[in-house]
Amino acid sequence: MPNLKHLKRPCASLPMRPHSPLAVLYAIMSFANGHTVMLDGLRSVGLAPKPANGGVFVWLQLPKAVNPESLFEQSVAQNVLIAPGVSFAAHKSNPRHIDHIRLCCAAQDSVKIKLGCERLGQALTQCVEA
Repeated sequence: MPNLKHLKRPCASLPMRPHSPLAVLYAIMSFANGHTVMLDGLRSVGLAPKPANGGVFVWLQLPKAVNPESLFEQSVAQNVLIAPGVSFAAHKSNPRHIDHIRLCCAAQDSVKIKLGCERLGQALTQCVEA
């Protein structure tokens, strides 16, 4: 992804139509920034996310000691919404995604993404200790 930070200040001061090229460019920059912030936030709490080639989702493989359903409950208690990977399996008997969760980095700003990563780390710690 090219470094487009130099465009952020001019973009913020210009009025944009929803589907103008400038609005699309700004949206792409925002998603790319959110993705980077999320990856860094997850790494800061000891997790090892796999970077994606694009998109607004981050898939995270959980440690063997963590039950995804238990993590879901703990993360909701921390006001963080995660999607258990099994929800995206074509067949529920397919174990391919059972030890993964999917996170979205599109709907929140950088501060909330960092906070969400910290809270997810706390929820994960509670699941391992339980």
